[in-house]
This record gives sequence, structure tokens and C-alpha cells, in this order.
Amino acid sequence: MLSPLYRLAAALVVTVAIGASVASQMVQKTDTETPVLIGVTRAVEIAEAALNANLLRADLNTRDDKLTYQIDLAKAGEYFRVWIDAKDGELVRADKPFSSNLWADLFDGRRLKAAATMPPVGPRLRALEADVRGKVQHVRFDLDDNRAQYEIDVTTGAGTAELVLDALSGEQSPRR
Repeated sequence: MLSPLYRLAAALVVTVAIGASVASQMVQKTDTETPVLIGVTRAVEIAEAALNANLLRADLNTRDDKLTYQIDLAKAGEYFRVWIDAKDGELVRADKPFSSNLWADLFDGRRLKAAATMPPVGPRLRALEADVRGKVQHVRFDLDDNRAQYEIDVTTGAGTAELVLDALSGEQSPRR
């Protein structure tokens, strides 16, 4: 008959072995399920081309349990929202939200009209990524003292940088 101490030690060894096996399977499963995303820059290029419109804002979101880039665009003084599948770049949905257009007309019309007149930002974001060797994570169009600019968060090997890109000249500077 085995002593209680021996049985406890054997049970502990079995528990540790099972736990290690489960943890190994979880790590392997997680590694294979990590999605490869197209990136904000590519999503912006797709959205701008699809609607022939200019960027207001781009973020990674979840819509109907699916990773998507939510892209807000301006076209002819109107506001549009587009969702791009973050994995394959497919246009999931595009609409012209009434409440957002009403808000823009009342409070944000100047920014909306200015964004609609800018050149497409997609190619500039691609050039920025190549220049800083990083990936754009977030971008937002704004007017600062009547100067049209994009506020951009870029992740590089050294960390995250906050940049400003002049919407007309393409000149880069750190965000203040």
C-alpha cells in the first residue's frame, strides 16, 4: 500500500503534466489563430477609392463579432461611414448616417467641407509607414488654426509615435 505522501506527490506530478499539456495546446492554438490584418493604411486606401471620398477618421473596431476598420469619410460636404474587413479588405458596409450628417451640418461643417477638398491620404500614409518603418494605428483629420492636418498614431519597433501630417503639403511633425 502506498503512503499518503507518495500518492500526493504522484497526483501533483500528473496535475503538472496535464496542466503543461493544456497550456502548450493553448499557446499553439493562440499562435495559429492570430489574425493577420491588412492595416489601417490599406483600409483607408480601399475606402477612399470605393467612395471617391476623403478620410476623416480610421480605427480598428469590432462589428457583428468581426474585426473591421471603421472609416469615416467626407464627400461633397457629406459624411459617410464605411466598414472594411480587417482580414481580407472586403467592403463590409457603407452608409450615410443621417444623425452624423445632421451633427456635421450644425457643428462640424467646416471640418467636413475642408476634408472633402483634400487629396487622398492613403498614399501619404503608405509613404509615412515606409519612412518611419512602422504601422499606422489611428488617423484623424482635423483643422488646427485653419490648417488642415492628420493626427496619426504610428507603432514602430521603438514604440508608438504621435505625428501630425499636413494634409496639403504632406509635411510631418511630432504632435504637440
